[in-house]
Amino acid sequence: MERITAEYQRTCAEMEQKQYVRVEHLIPRWTATLFGTLVPLPAALGVYGLFQLRWNGTVTEIPLGVTGMLATLGILFGSVALHEWLHCFFWSLRCKEGWKGVHYVFIWSALMPLSHCREPLDCRSYSLGVLAPFVLMGGGFSVLALLFPSRLLLLAAVMNLLCAGGDLLIALNLIGCRYARIFDHPTQCGFAAFFSGEDRLSSHPQFYSRKEEEEVDHVA
Repeated sequence: MERITAEYQRTCAEMEQKQYVRVEHLIPRWTATLFGTLVPLPAALGVYGLFQLRWNGTVTEIPLGVTGMLATLGILFGSVALHEWLHCFFWSLRCKEGWKGVHYVFIWSALMPLSHCREPLDCRSYSLGVLAPFVLMGGGFSVLALLFPSRLLLLAAVMNLLCAGGDLLIALNLIGCRYARIFDHPTQCGFAAFFSGEDRLSSHPQFYSRKEEEEVDHVA
């Protein structure tokens, strides 16, 4: 992780040397945990409600005992691994170096995989990678749960929708960064947006106040 963090800082410095202005959008851990659950909760409740209406109790139950526990853990860890892989896959499609432009590593101390895009991308490309797990996994399992009466599929749907909460928060933070270059943060929930020229004035309101202050100082 130290190597990835050092690489991130080096790339940020290179972007700033090119006269880009960096604005970091980092979501505190407690915020990501709390609101990351609340944001996708309506979608998860909606899928649950539709499932109950669709099958009206005639469903395949989750197995009891060890079998049920193993099935649940398998869905959990498999979903997390595929979730992070999808981030990397869709980012790599827009990276200059392809798959070499992303990191997909397993953090043993946290027992979970981690994805990170090593290159600054345009906002649309970055958004595609951010939202891919929510759309493909959350949406995909939701459709399957409505097609087949299995509570395991319902569990996978709800789990994948809720797990994408942090991604949805990041997507909300991308509003206003349409013209920026977006650089994924390697260790925190969020990204750095790099604005260049007039794009930063039209895309990020805080730069207006900065410009006005500079003009006042110049007149003084």
